[in-house]
Amino acid sequence: MTTLTFQNTTLSVINQHNQTFLTAKDLGSALGYKNPTGDISNIYDRNADEFTAEMTALVEMSTAGGLQKVRIFSLRGAHLIAMFARTKIAKAFRKWVLDILDEEVKKSTALLPSTITPEQQQAIQSAVQQAHHRTGLHWQEIYRQLKAMFHIAK
Repeated sequence: MTTLTFQNTTLSVINQHNQTFLTAKDLGSALGYKNPTGDISNIYDRNADEFTAEMTALVEMSTAGGLQKVRIFSLRGAHLIAMFARTKIAKAFRKWVLDILDEEVKKSTALLPSTITPEQQQAIQSAVQQAHHRTGLHWQEIYRQLKAMFHIAK
């Protein structure tokens, strides 16, 4: 099983839809709560309307008490929990979890192809042509804006 370590706390990683999730218990321990699961549940319950379905889920997991429903949080969800947390360590945890998120983004973008297919190139050319007719902007200006928006050379 993959783990992450925040200061002296080891967190078990749960892979859900190819994303990193953490249990409420591990999250609460990392944030320094005495009753990790209960305190994180309280924070979540008070602010549930701010979480999306991609940020948290209830999953069945094997625990010391047998198979139980356990709340898990994506890294974005963990960051949001930490925003509501009032422990001394919450600020450091927020920075740490954002660093982990940045690493995941770098890994996922590294997997993207560095070139486009001829069909994709034709679709872009068609869209630029339509934008030119619709806006009157010169096609070179439209390409300049695309390059700037997507941080690409050509």
